[in-house]
Amino acid sequence: NVLFGFGRPIESSTLDWNLTILSERLQTLPVRLLPIASDSGGSIFCLALSDSLAGAIVFCDLQSVFADFVNRPGLYMVSPSFNAFLSSLEDESVLDDE
Repeated sequence: NVLFGFGRPIESSTLDWNLTILSERLQTLPVRLLPIASDSGGSIFCLALSDSLAGAIVFCDLQSVFADFVNRPGLYMVSPSFNAFLSSLEDESVLDDE
């Protein structure tokens, strides 16, 4: 839904805000993750920064984590690299026209 960036007018769309808010929830994971985008349901896409997944894009299902800090988010590999992830994105307005 939203790719995070810097200096955006909506604070929740920035990398630094998401990293701060999500750091407590993500630190329990075995892989270091950098949140880079969100979906419409409040979960996030992350860039893996360590281990064998380094450079891969991982979907981090946060639905249960926001309700209960004890649960770990579900992690699902989406793409082997950031470039491959960007190449797989589709323009929503084009899909609506089909």
